Amino acid sequence: DRSFHPITPNIRQVDAFNNYTAGAGHALATSAAFPESYREKMAFIGGPTGHLLGMYEMIPTGAGYKAKNAYAFLASADEWFSPVAAEVGPDGHLWVADWYNFIIQHNPTPSKGRGGYDAKNGKGNAHVNPNRDRGHGRIYRVVWEDAPKSKIKSLAGASDNQLVSALDSDNLFWRHTAQRLLVDEAKKGAVPGLKKKVTAGGIGAIQALWSLKGIGALDPDTHQAALMSKDPALRRNAINALGNDAAALQLFFDTAVVQDKELIVRLAAFNKMVQFKDQKTISLAAKELIKDFSNASEPWLSQSLRNAGAGPVQRGPFKLGKELLVNGSFEKLNGDFAAGWTGRSFRGAAQHKLANIPRTGKHSIEISADKASEWGVTMNVPIDMNSEYELSAWVKTENVGGGGRGALLYVSAHPDAPGSNGIKGTKDWTQIKLRFNSGSQKVASINCLLGGWGVSTGKAWWDDVSLRKVEYETITGEESEVTKGDVERGKKIFNTHPIANCARCHAVNGEGGPVGPALDTIATRKQEDYILESLVDPGATIAEGFQGQVSPMPPMGVLLTQQELADVMAYLMTLK
Repeated sequence: DRSFHPITPNIRQVDAFNNYTAGAGHALATSAAFPESYREKMAFIGGPTGHLLGMYEMIPTGAGYKAKNAYAFLASADEWFSPVAAEVGPDGHLWVADWYNFIIQHNPTPSKGRGGYDAKNGKGNAHVNPNRDRGHGRIYRVVWEDAPKSKIKSLAGASDNQLVSALDSDNLFWRHTAQRLLVDEAKKGAVPGLKKKVTAGGIGAIQALWSLKGIGALDPDTHQAALMSKDPALRRNAINALGNDAAALQLFFDTAVVQDKELIVRLAAFNKMVQFKDQKTISLAAKELIKDFSNASEPWLSQSLRNAGAGPVQRGPFKLGKELLVNGSFEKLNGDFAAGWTGRSFRGAAQHKLANIPRTGKHSIEISADKASEWGVTMNVPIDMNSEYELSAWVKTENVGGGGRGALLYVSAHPDAPGSNGIKGTKDWTQIKLRFNSGSQKVASINCLLGGWGVSTGKAWWDDVSLRKVEYETITGEESEVTKGDVERGKKIFNTHPIANCARCHAVNGEGGPVGPALDTIATRKQEDYILESLVDPGATIAEGFQGQVSPMPPMGVLLTQQELADVMAYLMTLK
């Protein structure tokens, strides 16, 4: 939405009427001197032709962000007010540069028919106008009255330790300034403190990482800690800080960033893939990664993988995953109501209760409203981000009317407000469904709702509510026949593969690395499905004694062909 919202009708635009044109001076709210609702979320952009400084909310969406128009942050009826830049200053407050000029754009050149007089064009083909002021401007400092005072006034002459401490500033200005000074002055004495800060994570870890990179002191252990951090922003920066040689490639796959749950981190990983020298390994990985529907269906991820060597992909058939609602049939009780479910009033006054009018089992949920209301029964369910889900239920109605949709399903606290079709009137049990993408949501608030985009009256019953993940197959056109796994080939891959070298971390018969659990008797101790999952998705289940850690194991399903994977499995199943 490019529209802007001036508070005066006296605006002059050549094109993009009533929209941002000559948008300038973009800045983000990057200090604690802004309210919490602004920090790291709101972006400011100059709209000089509308005499305003606009604002957009940056909302994580898929592998990127969506900018939601949040209207004007500053606006004036003064026709000379022309904000062209905004910056967060050393004090943490927003500083706005106002060009303060009546004439913002060069053209169109006024004529008697358009402007009342015939103007002449001068330098740069701009029309000559005495109201162009090239010598004056204004600067505004916008202060939140509850803002904390800046703890840093200057870093001139700061010691190594003071610069490292400044990386924890709640103002990005000082974090960047400290980073610049550390790198420009090659502060080798700060290296131990910087490594400690990266490993510990926290607000200054990103700038500490880049300081080490700039000084030339970013060692593999510290880099790996950043790649495996709990902070997705640090992981993303650590990916970007990788080189393109064999050692960097090994570190890249050892940390499984290509399977990161945060799609924006995954995008950084996919973009990095095209930079590595070993394009044979990268091309194979890209072709395997695009088979994951979450990668194939996200425009930026799929394009990045195609850049790295993956071919075109099509969406294949789907299946529904396991049931995620633990009490969708309302048979488990907590007192006199269904366990896990709670009533929720959106507006009006209605009643909800456990009813003995089931479709299956013994119970259903009833919502009744004599007066126009919007009322629901809700349950919060953990879900995966950036995934598609199908929500369904069976609904029975009696005299449902009003301006709302009727009896329906609704996912609240979701930016897209997914809702099913509603049922009105008097109808016997009817199934309703909806599908939605979770986006950045980690919890789905499921509502059996009477009303919906309005209010309703009447009675409705819900039963057999279901929430399942939609799992698509992908068709790449590059599938090859896989024969029975070969034990000897698998053993060779296990011990000598240049990237997926299992013996680097796992010991067999006392030979191999100590990083991961020994694999002697693994075929006796674990089921074949468990072993295969551990190869394909190392982070899915962490072995006993290693819980609480992020797996440093490369994702073999990405690095190996399907035949090579079958060969490794054949070898592992001999370890009894």
